[in-house]
Amino acid sequence: MGVSIREKEKGSGVFWVFVRHRGRRISRRVGDLKAARKAKALIEAELIRNPDLVFQKAEPEEAAEPRPKPAPVSFKTYSLIWLEDYIRAVRRRNTYERYKQLLRDYIDPIIGKQDITAVNRGHIKSLLLDLNKRGFSASHICLTKDVISGVFNYAFDEELVEKNPCNHILKHLDLERDKTGDIRPLRS
Repeated sequence: MGVSIREKEKGSGVFWVFVRHRGRRISRRVGDLKAARKAKALIEAELIRNPDLVFQKAEPEEAAEPRPKPAPVSFKTYSLIWLEDYIRAVRRRNTYERYKQLLRDYIDPIIGKQDITAVNRGHIKSLLLDLNKRGFSASHICLTKDVISGVFNYAFDEELVEKNPCNHILKHLDLERDKTGDIRPLRS
C-alpha cells in the first residue's frame, strides 16, 4: 500500500495522487498541492480503516461528441486580432503602426485571403523572394518575416496551428540581416 502525490509536469501547478494497493496502481488528477495533500490523507485513512478496499476502474463517461473544428480564419483576420490583442498592448505605437503598414501593403495582398492553417512555407518563401526581387533591403525582408512569424506564434499559442512555418526560413533563403557592420568607435 502506498499513496503519493506529484506534479506530472514540473512547474505546472497541477498535482496528481498515485495509489498502489493490492497489486494495482491508479492515479487521479486532483488540483493544487493543498488539495492533493488533503486527498492523500483521506485515501490513506480509508485504506487503514478498510484494508480490503478494492479500487474500481472509473466508468468511462459517455462518449463525448468530437470537438468541433474551429471555423476557418483567414490570415488577414487573424493578423488583425494579433495586432489589436497583442502588439497594441505590448509594443510602442510606432511599432504597431509599422506592423500594420507591412501587413496592409506587402503581406495581406499575397496571403491575406488564405485560411491561416493553409498558409505554408512555400507561400512565405515566394512572398519573401518576391520582395527580394523587387529590391527591398534585407532588413525590410526580415521585418516582414518577423511580422508573419509573430502572427503564427500567436496562432500556435492559441492552438490554431500546429507549427510556425516561418521558423528558420530566412537561413534557407540566404536573406538574413547583415550582421557584420564595420564598427569604428571613436573614429571620424
